[in-house]
Amino acid sequence: MSFNLSPPPNFRGLHPDLPLRIYHRHLPHWRQDGATYFVTFRLADAIPQEQLRSLKRWREIWERDNPEPRTERQWHEYAKEITARTEKWLDKGYGNCELAKSQIAELMSDSILKFQHDRYFVSCFEIMPNHVHLVMRPTEGHPLEIILKNMKGYVARQANRRLNRSGTFW
Repeated sequence: MSFNLSPPPNFRGLHPDLPLRIYHRHLPHWRQDGATYFVTFRLADAIPQEQLRSLKRWREIWERDNPEPRTERQWHEYAKEITARTEKWLDKGYGNCELAKSQIAELMSDSILKFQHDRYFVSCFEIMPNHVHLVMRPTEGHPLEIILKNMKGYVARQANRRLNRSGTFW
């Protein structure tokens, strides 16, 4: 499949000749200064526990079948499979879907745009009922992980307050 759309303004994907930092959590994460990222994050209840257990079992099998040291190709195939599975589950609309509530969606939208052109540049985003997609390029000195931690933390505190509840949001 190919797309004939122009990339968003100031878009720059990972550059093969520039330094790259890779770390692993649930998935491999690649970081490069000046790069643009496609980010997805979800509400805590967006994937049922049974599916999360299934992912854990699948990863254990994958790790057994793909012993270290793992190649970039192995990690790519793993990330592609996990992404496909989780995107399918997210799109089914599991959980309370708090982001479908206009006041919570507006809170999320305002938070995404709060530091536009200061800490980052967001070229587009989509707020789904139980998850968020965005295309973002952090500015120098503002790591993606910190931006997302602050953004999600703020929204979680405010949303819980507005929903008159406490506990895990993301």
